[in-house]
Amino acid sequence: MKKIITILSLGFTVNSFALIPGVCDVGDAKKDRFPKADEYEIMKECMERTASQVTRDYQEKKIYCSCFVGALSCASGQDLDKANNLDEKKLQKVAEQAMKCYEKSK
Repeated sequence: MKKIITILSLGFTVNSFALIPGVCDVGDAKKDRFPKADEYEIMKECMERTASQVTRDYQEKKIYCSCFVGALSCASGQDLDKANNLDEKKLQKVAEQAMKCYEKSK
């Protein structure tokens, strides 16, 4: 019985994790992420370079790039200087999170 309660409480903790304030949601395009001008430049760059590796369809590129901006924002704490200075390992993690977000949106 104790084992079941532990598993249930662990499951509740994992499911409620997204409700904790301060947890970054990669796919939330409604949240302010970067200043609009900076976000535009990141989206533009992504649309021209990164997204073409994922898909050639314009709508899907926009979805992927929006996910990428969200993941980048989460990784850098909405600080563009930090985003520009992320190491290779963190950038790989950003790309993985963006792909997960993109796959969920399909």
